[in-house]
Amino acid sequence: MKLFFSLLIFLSLTNLSFSACVAKYKANLRSGPDSSTALLGTLKKYAPLKVISKSESNEWVQVESHNLKGWLYHTLLDESIQCIYVLDKSNISCPGKEEPDAIKIHYKSSFKVVEKSIGCNLVEDKWRRRFWVSTFNIWPKESAMKIVIPNS
Repeated sequence: MKLFFSLLIFLSLTNLSFSACVAKYKANLRSGPDSSTALLGTLKKYAPLKVISKSESNEWVQVESHNLKGWLYHTLLDESIQCIYVLDKSNISCPGKEEPDAIKIHYKSSFKVVEKSIGCNLVEDKWRRRFWVSTFNIWPKESAMKIVIPNS
């Protein structure tokens, strides 16, 4: 019973509110909380983000992507869903799950997480295609379901 509650607590902690996803087809990442600041890059739909802070007005959100850090306008984010990048398309198969079509997955492909299983996530791409991918090579690692056995 103690293990069950420890697992339940850990799984709830892996879905912390610091994660967000790009909600629009693309989003411009800025160097500051204003549309007139320098453009650092463009993020695609379902790009996973870690929320760092918010502007005083809460209109701009400072975020970290896999390799970029900057500001996005708040309407471009969705904090209610979890997303991942697949960093390496080798080792993407999940034992006992439907094999993903390798053509669908490219370096830094971004997906919305639909369901979690230990070692695998059921994901959806921007075209609403669903398939299972291994959590071995994903970012952020917090999106992987893990079992932790606490020391007694």
